[in-house]
Amino acid sequence: MSNFGILGKLEFLQNLASVFVSHIPGPIIHNIDKYFAIKKSMYLVALDETDGDYLEFGIYKGSSFCHAIRCARSFSGISPILSRMKFYGFDVFGRGFDHLDESESHKFYVSDNFEADYKKVSKRIARAASKAQSYRLVKGLFEDTLKGDISDLGVSKCSVMFIDSDTYSSACLALNYSKTSIQSGTIIILDDFFSYSGDPDQGVSKAFEEFKYKESYSSRQIFTYGMGGVVHVLKKVKK
Repeated sequence: MSNFGILGKLEFLQNLASVFVSHIPGPIIHNIDKYFAIKKSMYLVALDETDGDYLEFGIYKGSSFCHAIRCARSFSGISPILSRMKFYGFDVFGRGFDHLDESESHKFYVSDNFEADYKKVSKRIARAASKAQSYRLVKGLFEDTLKGDISDLGVSKCSVMFIDSDTYSSACLALNYSKTSIQSGTIIILDDFFSYSGDPDQGVSKAFEEFKYKESYSSRQIFTYGMGGVVHVLKKVKK
């Protein structure tokens, strides 16, 4: 007799579960899991009282950005630093992938899949933020907007960074632009970490490893999420 008793004989329940899960669209699974990743990150920041702002590179239609605002609000009772957190979002809101170098080409990372209406996104975020949270959207190609240093926007510390711009070059620009705000305890959410068939010498993964080496950081993976997202916490390494 099976150690699982009658449950081992109820194949229809297993088949039902399989059919249900197999029909859930991949993007839905990824986005729901991403929401949990953002919430967990905000919770850890609140527990450790890691002071700083929220930076998101590649906000598309604003879903993740709005969710980050809501999560910070919900955890503000744990730590007042979340009520002081400011939110900064960067996106071209247009055909950013048209400018990719051939070495970064990917059949999914094309502009037709990621165009968004800036006005609609702005209104959506304004509703989520209400008057409680301060935020700023920076519109334009990263090559044009991520120049100089993020301190020019008034950002001195970053507690949570979300890089959802998919490619090596864009991730490099985001990390380099933000480097003076990154600190020990900064949590970095890296979407599409295993793109390009998992090649560590391409995409966001390559940019992240190069940044750590150049700026003397080590990292610990906290968890993974969705269809290839990874979350790390950084620590400055003494030279």
